[in-house]
Amino acid sequence: MPHPLRSRILLGLAGILCLTLWLDLSFAGRFRHGRRGLRGRANRVATLIQTDRQAPHPEAKSLLRDWRVAEAGMFDQHGTVTATNGMIVMPEGNPATGIAYKPPVPRIDYEVKLEAKRTAGNDFFCGLTFPINKEYCSLILGGWGGTTVGLSNIDSQSANENESTTFIDFERDRWYRIRLRVTTARIDVWIDGDLVIGTETDNHTFDIWWEQDPMRPLGIATWNTAAAVRKFEIIHGQDFQKN
Repeated sequence: MPHPLRSRILLGLAGILCLTLWLDLSFAGRFRHGRRGLRGRANRVATLIQTDRQAPHPEAKSLLRDWRVAEAGMFDQHGTVTATNGMIVMPEGNPATGIAYKPPVPRIDYEVKLEAKRTAGNDFFCGLTFPINKEYCSLILGGWGGTTVGLSNIDSQSANENESTTFIDFERDRWYRIRLRVTTARIDVWIDGDLVIGTETDNHTFDIWWEQDPMRPLGIATWNTAAAVRKFEIIHGQDFQKN
């Protein structure tokens, strides 16, 4: 082969090789850059999701600020309590879910107001434990099959067997307005404005079942039942007489 022709061929081959290497390096660089961009975007999205999960909604923090979730005794397998849309949601526990009020509470001459509803289950959706002087008692709504209302315990008799016992066919997913008044002379309970319990305290003793001990001094519990509560309020002293 003539020398000039061989030189031109070698130069051509060298040019093709250089072009191939340049294309490979350019593609690899763009690919690595693209991968870095994708990883960066994925990491940013993952961070946003994680941050969103870790940061509780301000409303939830506000609603749950004054409550602690009971975890002892029969509440050790409680449902995950959350707050949304102005209400505290209490999923069904195994067997119980409960929240206890953290601020100091009066022991006599006060009212408790709230709204509650049963969302699942067939037992009590509002077990409201409260103090009465040095003793405690629980207002049970919807126990013993779903309809029993009463105070547990009066003279060691539970809510289904003492003078406070009554029965209400509670509707699921319906809000009920509950009002409990505790004075030296009486314990009165209204549901949707109707007086359903009026018990004089003289010559009676009051106590709670041991399962409700984590609710002291004041708390709300459910039993094999899911519920929600809202508009909780404590009225101290003689102010309730103005309402």
